[in-house]
Amino acid sequence: MLNIPAAAGYPPIYKNPLFQKKKKESFPCSYRCPLSGKEIDYASVFCPRAEKASQQTVWLPHRLLLAPEEEMEDVIMAIQKIRAVF
Repeated sequence: MLNIPAAAGYPPIYKNPLFQKKKKESFPCSYRCPLSGKEIDYASVFCPRAEKASQQTVWLPHRLLLAPEEEMEDVIMAIQKIRAVF
């Protein structure tokens, strides 16, 4: 079996420093959007589904998907091991 490189996922996007600025601005979306013209303070937002997804996401390098077919079995077994934990 090959060593399969993998990494933890990224934090949820709303925790990105870009969204955590102290200065609040109106949410720029179309007039049909229910948030149009409202201010959102992302520092006080909690999105449990985004949190769970970021904790359960595993990133595999793109090159793994370019491996020969016989090596893909190792990738599949690695993914199955990871899924067994969750």
